[in-house]
Amino acid sequence: IITYRTQFDSITIAAKMDTQSIAYNSNINDSTKLNPAFFQYNAVVKEPFYMRVSPQGEISDVYGLEKIYENLFKALGDTLKEEEKNTIKESFGKESIKDIMQQEYQICPKEEVVTDSSWIKSFTSGVLVFEVLNNAKYTFKGIENKDGQTLANVEAMLNVEFKNKEAKERGMTLKLENSETSGSGRITLNLSRGCVSRKETSTSLRLHIRLSAGGQSASSEQGVTTNLVVQLLN
Repeated sequence: IITYRTQFDSITIAAKMDTQSIAYNSNINDSTKLNPAFFQYNAVVKEPFYMRVSPQGEISDVYGLEKIYENLFKALGDTLKEEEKNTIKESFGKESIKDIMQQEYQICPKEEVVTDSSWIKSFTSGVLVFEVLNNAKYTFKGIENKDGQTLANVEAMLNVEFKNKEAKERGMTLKLENSETSGSGRITLNLSRGCVSRKETSTSLRLHIRLSAGGQSASSEQGVTTNLVVQLLN
């Protein structure tokens, strides 16, 4: 297990929902930084914390977040009750940061792999009110030498299974009538340096949901597309 001291130097976000666009840059002091939706990003920038990473690339623990919590509580008025502080820690705690940082790494199997052999990493997550099982299949495509470095190429495919297709929330019943999901990616591991050289993944999710309450019902369609690029800078 290796312990890393980690710090976000800056955070940039560009989001679009329907006709509304949101841009956030931690290096720019504007009205967007005062939006409560971005308080957690303001709190974490330039504050070091620690994480433990296994030889296979899996983050087992994140700790040393006290200063980040202190910044977050201060941004929210610093008059929070202990119960409210604990709720905030759960919503933006080490698990949230661990999920973000894990995208910077590639979890590899302990066993030896050969060209075109595969392994699967399964994990659960939430989509709206539904619990899903994500099965990520990785296939080792081979090794190449480039600029004096030894690189391993891996391809990824994602399969999503919904563990529940009906849920109740605030007196409303939500039923998943249809779903369209896909995910793929390419990862280049620098074996000479022991890190990810480049990682590109893309996921697409479209849900057709029927909402019902009080004898009335309506249909809703939700779609999310996520593209992730991790690039080794030096």
